[in-house]
Amino acid sequence: MLIFGDLSSDILLKEMQHELTEDDISGVETWLYLLKTFNDMYNSMGKYLAKYNFSQAKLNLLMLLYTNQHLREEELTPSELAERANVTRGTITGLLDGLEREGYVQRRNHPHDRRKITIYLTETGRNLLFSILPEQLVRITTVLADTTEEERKTLIGLLGKIQTGITRLE
Repeated sequence: MLIFGDLSSDILLKEMQHELTEDDISGVETWLYLLKTFNDMYNSMGKYLAKYNFSQAKLNLLMLLYTNQHLREEELTPSELAERANVTRGTITGLLDGLEREGYVQRRNHPHDRRKITIYLTETGRNLLFSILPEQLVRITTVLADTTEEERKTLIGLLGKIQTGITRLE
């Protein structure tokens, strides 16, 4: 199988084989292949974003803020942003500090509650977002070029089933 470029996953699976059914082994192999694919995608994205001295986490925040502002929803607080980005409040603080220092976001007083602040995507942040996304979209379509629309729909359905399985773990 050699999912991670060495023998570790094969050796571990052979050691644990007596604990698993054939279906279980196939499931573990599928899981490992998904992890490898995700890591490769994430690393490729990281290398691309490094050209902009940027990270996937920061890009996700800019996209969340843009979408939120575009829908004309009320500006998000840091804790709301953390929840939507699925990161901790501590992580969001560090990310926002960097984005604010670079001029991509602004902290503003909450319009209805003086104890809170909201996060606003600046014009500079929007410009960066729209300079990064076009090439990234081309990169994504290049990765998926060997799949048909039907295969992609099937994959989305299968990934949805995996997401359902993940919720059973929580």
